Amino acid sequence: MRKRGLSVAKQVEVPIFYDGVEVGTHRLDLLIAETIMVELKAIKALEDVHFAVVRSYLVATRLERGLLFNFARPALEIKRMFGPLTRPFPAFLAS
Repeated sequence: MRKRGLSVAKQVEVPIFYDGVEVGTHRLDLLIAETIMVELKAIKALEDVHFAVVRSYLVATRLERGLLFNFARPALEIKRMFGPLTRPFPAFLAS
């Protein structure tokens, strides 16, 4: 990815806040171009908990896109995930 000119950050720590108070941190495996988070796994099968972790990372970072890679399968397994919308609703939908 770096050869293609993308910035790649490894093991990025992201604070977790609850009601305005920092309560912990997440550690992202990879952050690509400051817009896509990547979670790397090498497990027999992806389970709901793995998807929940990625969703939690997307919420904490306010990023819209995430990738979940599983390297333990015969072919690389890739799941795309999308975070909650961080942009405000258009005025006509907010009422």
